[in-house]
Amino acid sequence: MAQALSRLPSEVVALGVTTQKQSPTFAVMVTPYSPDGRYDGLYLRNYANIKIKDELARLPGVGQIRMFGGGDTDSSDTI
Repeated sequence: MAQALSRLPSEVVALGVTTQKQSPTFAVMVTPYSPDGRYDGLYLRNYANIKIKDELARLPGVGQIRMFGGGDTDSSDTI
């Protein structure tokens, strides 16, 4: 942390920096699907992003929600 902090612009340091522990393994993986094929991966990803992601993030012990696949490749959120 100290090494990275010393390389950040002073404006960033002044605003504050937070760190988060991270495990390299998945504890749980959720895969939404459409049993009748009615909804494609993009639709299901959007639904999970709007309706499921925040609910899962509020559960005790959940550190991070990461979403994979479905077309949108924003790496900041993954389930």
